[in-house]
Amino acid sequence: MAGSDPKADLHLYLRDARDALFVRELIDGVAGLRKGGDNMASGDSAWWESHRDRLERIAEEAGRGM
Repeated sequence: MAGSDPKADLHLYLRDARDALFVRELIDGVAGLRKGGDNMASGDSAWWESHRDRLERIAEEAGRGM
């Protein structure tokens, strides 16, 4: 249902699209665009763990005002 606030309408549309993507991934078991061409970032689980740890350190430092 479209309202009078275009930003709110866009937010609702994007939220619904995101939710539909999650449901589709649960149904077919594939994350990303499609099998064989998933458009997902590369990196093994160790790389992602290191990347997440780095981002957490940066966020914690920013929160302390460093």
